[in-house]
Amino acid sequence: MKLTVLAATVPADDVVAMDHNSYGSSWLGSDYPALVAKAGPGFYSSNSFYGLLQAYHRVFYEHRGVFHNLGYGHGGKVAPEYAPKLAGVGRTKHVADWTLYDRHYGPLLDGTAFASTRRGARPIPYVYLPINPEWPATMMSWGEPGYEREFVNVVSEMEKHFREKGWTGTKFELFFNHKKRYKGFPWDGDETRFDRDDAYPREFARMMKAAVPASTPVQFVFRTDASWTMERQFREMGGVFNFWVCGGGMFGWYMDALPALKARGDIVWIYGGTPPVTRPSADIAVEVLRTWLWGVGGFVRWQTTQAGRDPWFASDGGGETLIYPGDRFGIAAPLSSVRLKLERNVVQDLTLLDSFAKARGVDTLRAEAAQRFNATRVEEWRTPRPKLADSRPDTWSNADIDDAMPKNPKFDKGLDAAAWQRVRQYVMQLAKEAR
Repeated sequence: MKLTVLAATVPADDVVAMDHNSYGSSWLGSDYPALVAKAGPGFYSSNSFYGLLQAYHRVFYEHRGVFHNLGYGHGGKVAPEYAPKLAGVGRTKHVADWTLYDRHYGPLLDGTAFASTRRGARPIPYVYLPINPEWPATMMSWGEPGYEREFVNVVSEMEKHFREKGWTGTKFELFFNHKKRYKGFPWDGDETRFDRDDAYPREFARMMKAAVPASTPVQFVFRTDASWTMERQFREMGGVFNFWVCGGGMFGWYMDALPALKARGDIVWIYGGTPPVTRPSADIAVEVLRTWLWGVGGFVRWQTTQAGRDPWFASDGGGETLIYPGDRFGIAAPLSSVRLKLERNVVQDLTLLDSFAKARGVDTLRAEAAQRFNATRVEEWRTPRPKLADSRPDTWSNADIDDAMPKNPKFDKGLDAAAWQRVRQYVMQLAKEAR
């Protein structure tokens, strides 16, 4: 057998962040009934439970991905493992106990949770903070001095705790996931639609500056998931938000804003869904490739852990999961899907391809990848600005937005299973030439 050893290796840092989102932890009980039966009533405080939470981070990390797990609900209730325990009120509000928070996040934030993986120990790059309108202060006192005092007290203690622990390799995200129509709070935190709602994040940004020393090595960022009003917010909310996660199709209307966002140091990602198992296998590559072609930093699959009641014999298509619970097979950990492995391959190939940008030119590489994948030009991956974008977003409907999105069969019926293999062959050819 003759082996050809290529000089090129896949760089350790991925060219795009493939993010996998999830909500809370209550679903772990239903996904792992055997583990629950073994642990008994104390499952949600057991080592098995905390081990599972960290195992979900590991499975995505091993597949060159990121895992985001939000620990509070639309009404602001925070599960105990996602936030430190608080005590006191007003001036005396403080963190009383870090035990559960550190038990959950400590190994993730110092990297020891990944020590036995093939990729080695690294801290998670991003994590949601438990901060929301109802934590650490209650929205009942919004606008009063007591709200700010409680907020500043607790966030200051969080900064100090993170700094003393040495958790400086992770970006801690202030992020609001509620909408007014959920009837928890009187403003949209997620996908802001009305201009007047911007007053709330401005106030939170001010309080964060009061709580966090400018010289801190701890990385705090203010994230917003934007859609309806992103174009206006890009202009008016700079200095408030510095982490933009934008609706993928709609962001294509406003691509001209990307250089300015990057120039001021903002992080820019896009978001969308997860293709079900009924789609061609190449469909999992579309958003990974689009992210790289557009030059944005990452892509968020909004829900990736809901496998359904019986994914083995009554699958719902898997459009909200990329992993499956191993409980049925006696494995107390998540199992990766074929789609997740395909996504990993795409991230690896693109990361290697991008390493040739200096020698080949990134525009050339992008053009070649798009042509080989589905016979497109890079321009076809961008959604052109519609007439709708020049009208007021508060007059739009979801149907209006959908109608404004182009329907190109090259990204749907035109996809074939070998689409990514053609790109991979191009990457391998460049690697061979780089010997």
